[in-house]
Amino acid sequence: MRLRLTQYGAVLRRRRVWLSSVLFVAYLVIVLVALQTGERRYHSLGRELVQWDGQLYLSIARDGYESFPPTTTQPYITGNVGWFPFYPLLGRALSYTGLTTPWSLIVLSWICLWLALIVIYSLVESKFGERTAIFTVLAAFLYPTSFYFVAAFPYSLYLLLAVVTFYLLHRQKYALLWLPTAGLAVTYPSGMVIALPIAYHLIRHWKALRRSQRVWLAVAILAIGVAILAYFFHYYVKFGDFFLYFHYQSQYLHGHSLTFPLVTLYKFMTELSFTHLEFLIVALTLGFAVLTYTRKMDGEWQVYLLAVLLFTPTFGTIQCYYRHVLVAFPLFVMLGMAAGSPRRKYLFGGYVVASALLAWFVFVPAFKKAVLM
Repeated sequence: MRLRLTQYGAVLRRRRVWLSSVLFVAYLVIVLVALQTGERRYHSLGRELVQWDGQLYLSIARDGYESFPPTTTQPYITGNVGWFPFYPLLGRALSYTGLTTPWSLIVLSWICLWLALIVIYSLVESKFGERTAIFTVLAAFLYPTSFYFVAAFPYSLYLLLAVVTFYLLHRQKYALLWLPTAGLAVTYPSGMVIALPIAYHLIRHWKALRRSQRVWLAVAILAIGVAILAYFFHYYVKFGDFFLYFHYQSQYLHGHSLTFPLVTLYKFMTELSFTHLEFLIVALTLGFAVLTYTRKMDGEWQVYLLAVLLFTPTFGTIQCYYRHVLVAFPLFVMLGMAAGSPRRKYLFGGYVVASALLAWFVFVPAFKKAVLM
């Protein structure tokens, strides 16, 4: 009996990897073909996938951090110190395989996305079944700006680290949690929100947890702060300014300031036109988050989803919201669950239509013309 269970488990794992890999390859081919057809600013695929912030991550991977103080002709701090280090650091490491630095960043995104899909598929299938797992992956692929997952941006790495964190929580492998949480903290500004679901898990299961498990959960949270302090200390050593990141981000060009997120959303959604990119993506994302919400999803996942959706508005803006929320994978899980529900499957159909129209007519053309930040 034990041998049969072991063999079944091995077959199941192979099936998860196989299905995830097939979906990944199909998605990658479709996206790359779509990006290389029609009107576009850059005819080279490598250049098209490394635009806007991708160029800054490229400069960090290739040349390290650079900061130039204000001058009489340039009243702002310039350079690449407003972007986090983990993604370009891994890209630089991958470049030692012989890949050029731009392609090392691109390939890194592809690898991370593939691994993230395997983990998501396995995690969702174990909780909600294979049908929901497949529709979850499809929902993620269909999101209008999912093409950022294959570009030189850190969202695939972010997604991988986030889902690995939840996988370890699910398997109660608390001693390993500090690894993805520390990585998330220096991958992207919103990566620090991973502390919230871990804290929720710690408080919710406090009585059931052993003392050693409580300690490891606390270590996972502390690792976030340690990683950020190490990042800032690097700035202090190199530039003499421990708070250089904040000094850069507080400038007029960025102008981030703490604001109650619902106030920010109300302000922009009432001021922007119905055809504005941010209006469209906020309406789609928050609309389907509300419509497909279910309490069947773990509380930790719900906390993470809310934190990611509200992180950008908390800093007084919804600029680039269309890519900041890509890592909110519980949204795609709720859509996958809706697809398998007789009463709510029409919601998934509505999402498919709305996302496909926005992707084809709005966001993909804008990315190809290099007008998306």
